[in-house]
Amino acid sequence: MGISEKIIHSDAFHVNIYKEGAFWIAYEQSAYFFYVQKGYKPTKKFIKCIGQEVVSIGFPENALVGAKHLSPLPERDEAGVKTFLLEYAIDMNDFADWKEQIPVRDRDEKCFAPTTDIAAMIRDFPLADSTPMECMLFISELKKLK
Repeated sequence: MGISEKIIHSDAFHVNIYKEGAFWIAYEQSAYFFYVQKGYKPTKKFIKCIGQEVVSIGFPENALVGAKHLSPLPERDEAGVKTFLLEYAIDMNDFADWKEQIPVRDRDEKCFAPTTDIAAMIRDFPLADSTPMECMLFISELKKLK
């Protein structure tokens, strides 16, 4: 599943998270929900292949314990994807204001594709400017390309 599918939400009452490596990642309005609930630090990047900025938040699975206002929807869960129904709708105006205030971290974010040269991906990865979690996710994406 690519980033373009991960940022789509059915409505303001649903939150989606995706297993990436050892962490769960929430994108866009789902990231906003976890920011409000837990205060996690968001990251905003310009994703070249979809031509837009995307906000995400990563966290370990145990962070879901005690999260308020979430009801899991097991019938909608797939491997590596969880969907939750919220008790209240996310205010999309508040989300848009919050997203606008987050600085863009990296304007050269690349989309991973199976035809990409792995050596070039490693050579071009901005290691010095990346967080440990971003490095781990990068390695995870490389492993998927084999």
